[in-house]
Amino acid sequence: MLSPSRSPAQTILKAVVTTASTVIQESTSVIVEQKEESNDADDNEPLKKKLIFKIYYKFYRVKRVAASFNSKNSCDARTYIYILPTYAFCPIEEITSESYRVTSEILKLIKDVSSEYLGSHNFHNFTSGKKFTDPSARRHIFSINIADPFIKENVEFTIITIKGQSFMLHQIRKMISLIIAIVRGIASRDTIQQAYNADKIDVPKAPPLGLVLEKLHYDRYDKKFGKDGQHEALMCEEADTEITKFKEDVIVPHIVKKEIADKSMFKWLSFLPCHHFDRLSPFYPPGAYTGVGRGLYLLQQQQESSVKLDDDDDENGADE
Repeated sequence: MLSPSRSPAQTILKAVVTTASTVIQESTSVIVEQKEESNDADDNEPLKKKLIFKIYYKFYRVKRVAASFNSKNSCDARTYIYILPTYAFCPIEEITSESYRVTSEILKLIKDVSSEYLGSHNFHNFTSGKKFTDPSARRHIFSINIADPFIKENVEFTIITIKGQSFMLHQIRKMISLIIAIVRGIASRDTIQQAYNADKIDVPKAPPLGLVLEKLHYDRYDKKFGKDGQHEALMCEEADTEITKFKEDVIVPHIVKKEIADKSMFKWLSFLPCHHFDRLSPFYPPGAYTGVGRGLYLLQQQQESSVKLDDDDDENGADE
């Protein structure tokens, strides 16, 4: 959004486009410089393959706002979507593959588990660096919806839509991660409620690929200034329709294609059992809680104990 100005809307739009173009040109020049610097390096470096990328920017509306408007503080709520393959919810006792198709029973379980996030809760276990006593850790979730599955290139996907007042770093990815763990049978059903308590719980982050900020809500601003005769409402159905079309035609297909090619969710699922989704202790490393991790930890402890006994025997022998 733009601050008030006496310039016509076209002039303002031109200024916005010019600024955006400058930022893109500067970003591109940095990339080119990095590529030139990498020409002297080994040809097998994977860096070169990652240097070139496409930048998309699209403007739908430019509107004059009140002098008191702040795009962050005036925002009432945010809506995010998370796109993921449904095999992420495959029960742990079954073989996880791209041919998996979610059942109506599993879909109901996903919705039931997701509903436990609704309302106001202390989400200190769903971010980094927040203590239970920090007031800012308390967040409000308005709604969570699970879309009907759809199939692309023989892989079934679904979209989870989450609307909240505001979100913290990693919060949504950790929320999605815990839903997956519970539905798959890795974490217990009461883990979400336990995570709201003061104890620190082991909750990993789901892959970042599927996360998209879909919409910012300015309901209070629109109610106060949208019909005052000087300003327009920030939200309008016409723009929402265009944005939704862009999301469905560009953003979702790109994420789906990327997921099918890279299999980021599939790879992440293989590491999910390494987490125990239980209370963390400051006396043990995280890997000591899981089955394999516990075995390795006990073996290491046994080896260290044996070495200590050998050292004690040597010292006693030396005294004799």
